[in-house]
Amino acid sequence: MKRISRDDEKVVFELTDAERQILRFILQSYPMQRGAWPEHPKAPQPSPMGPDPELLNAELAAFKTSLQDRVATFLSEQPAPHPTSDVRCLVIHWKDADWLLQVLNEVRVGTWYALGCPDENCEMAAVRGPETWTHLLRLEFAGAFQGLLLHELESD
Repeated sequence: MKRISRDDEKVVFELTDAERQILRFILQSYPMQRGAWPEHPKAPQPSPMGPDPELLNAELAAFKTSLQDRVATFLSEQPAPHPTSDVRCLVIHWKDADWLLQVLNEVRVGTWYALGCPDENCEMAAVRGPETWTHLLRLEFAGAFQGLLLHELESD
């Protein structure tokens, strides 16, 4: 994936067909879970005087549904491939960068939970099976796309 242009409104990347399929797979994995994530064993316990967890969960589910709709729209608005090449353009408008980063991060967190919340890379290497490899690929590629987008945002 390489940047081919950038201006005040958007950045345009060139993707191979494989990169496009991986990105589509990652984005269509969203949301990994409708509501809040389960408490991690090492997380601090919420205050009993805090907000209503059921209300927060309902609001989070509604927010994730709206982002899921944005993902579908984003994917459908991408330019068609060039007729004589497998290369495609990916257009990311700056106004979409924030929610796209949220989606990529949600996919990474959901994948981390699906892998059993491993502490280090060495724990992930010990996990086997086709579903595990799918999760590992999703985790790594979501992180790569997230890093690329963050790099573009910082190089303003």
